[in-house]
Amino acid sequence: MQDIKVSICCITYNHEKYIEDAIKGFLMQETNFDFEIIIGEDCSTDRTASLVMKYKEKYPDKIRIVTSETNVGMKENSMRVLKSVRGKYIAFCEGDDRWLDPYKLQKQVNFMDANSEYSMCGHITAINNVEIDQIVGKIGEDEYSKEIIIDDFIRGVVFHNSSVLFRKSCIENEKGDFYFPDYFLNSPVGDYAIQLYLFTKGKVYCFNEIMSQYNWNLSNSWTSTQFNVFSKKIELHNRVIEMFKNFNRENDAAYDRFIEAAIEFRLEMIDGMKENLLNPKTIDHVFSIPNLNKQNIYIFGAGAFGKSIAKKLLMADKKVGGFIDNNLKLMGKEIMGIEVFNLSKITQDSLILICSQWSKDISKQLDDGGYHNYYKLIHWL
Repeated sequence: MQDIKVSICCITYNHEKYIEDAIKGFLMQETNFDFEIIIGEDCSTDRTASLVMKYKEKYPDKIRIVTSETNVGMKENSMRVLKSVRGKYIAFCEGDDRWLDPYKLQKQVNFMDANSEYSMCGHITAINNVEIDQIVGKIGEDEYSKEIIIDDFIRGVVFHNSSVLFRKSCIENEKGDFYFPDYFLNSPVGDYAIQLYLFTKGKVYCFNEIMSQYNWNLSNSWTSTQFNVFSKKIELHNRVIEMFKNFNRENDAAYDRFIEAAIEFRLEMIDGMKENLLNPKTIDHVFSIPNLNKQNIYIFGAGAFGKSIAKKLLMADKKVGGFIDNNLKLMGKEIMGIEVFNLSKITQDSLILICSQWSKDISKQLDDGGYHNYYKLIHWL
């Protein structure tokens, strides 16, 4: 094997539906350099381990497996994979996501080789809602390729994990040993912390190209279990605030203005969540609505979230009377075979589910119109 230029790091646990697509995305890369694939298999209880082993046996010089006799968890699994890399550059992709562009690595490496002042680069990632098998958005969307500035990190990660490529030297100390600061090791959101850390090591670049896919809305994923319930969201944001404070201590207050803005943003988010927690019309799950079987259901919001809720209801044999939307261009059209109505066409006693990021404005619209049989569903995206 030649000198390895890129180490692809993939952690996986119970990803049997997706792991083959992830591995195929690695293997299809067209490069003029050698790369390795390191898969951290964390004692899955489904067929993930056997599928990984199948590819390991077929590509023994390309794929390495890092595992143990017992499950170690996401963070430790990530750390042991990172500690085993041999390449000059490191690329990420978890086992339930995938790469789409066969020239992804070559494009990123070409850029990094030509621009030594950059510590990291990434690109746009498509968001696929697995419940409706549809692309519903993007992460890292912009009109053009550009250098990233620190303010781009205020609201959250700039890149999805599957898009990042960075220099291995950035996570080594002066002796060449593996190193991450404490604020990263204690962070509740690893990809956010590592992107902030890499920003302190050099410039950051974003390609305006979609080269990977994030499979969102998986059952039992980190997002579904940790980030879709208000009480856990509040706890998470508080831990992120603590991470920011530790980040600033590590960097001698060099990012005071950024940290202040980032913390203020999260405090506003927490205040909004607490307000919703006190609102009896806010619910975590559609099937917790009383008397759901006896009511004609209308979904306010014909976007991706509304469509995913409609699919859940239809799969459970619930009656969806239609979508409601304020976009006049949608009136009378059908989405998923369900008609879109203006609110004025809906009787006041109908059950209305608000599935929209504009829930506060919609709630006022409903109250002003005499519609009181409605609920706001929690949605993080």
